[in-house]
Amino acid sequence: MEGLGEVWPVRSTISGINLGDVWLHSGLKTNNLGDEYIPFHKLSQCLTYSLLEPLQELG
Repeated sequence: MEGLGEVWPVRSTISGINLGDVWLHSGLKTNNLGDEYIPFHKLSQCLTYSLLEPLQELG
């Protein structure tokens, strides 16, 4: 997933790090940095899985 971080437009960052496929949820907000973000990795998983077979065939 670290290698795919750049495929997501920079929307949300913490300390200059692109958080990728995350979304804000105001109900999760606390005093802790980043608690209001919720990962939504389904799109990243689909992209990864669609790449696995062709990459395995190429070695």
